[in-house]
Amino acid sequence: MMDAEKFTELASLYAVGALDEVELREFENYLRNASANERRELSELNDAAAMMPLALLLCLALLRPFGGRVRSGGDHRPPELAS
Repeated sequence: MMDAEKFTELASLYAVGALDEVELREFENYLRNASANERRELSELNDAAAMMPLALLLCLALLRPFGGRVRSGGDHRPPELAS
């Protein structure tokens, strides 16, 4: 039996294809007897992972008016108001 925290960690990595071969085999073996709640959690994580590319495209589209540039730290006001 796997505790809930470990399941969530492995399921998250599984959803984005980040498990190594050994972890992948062990996790898939565990899934054969997973509870309904665990299968539901994995399904939700898979759905979220599938949406990541769309979220990235949305972010890039929102940055387009700014020439794709993002400033980090400090003053985030437009340059004409920053002085």
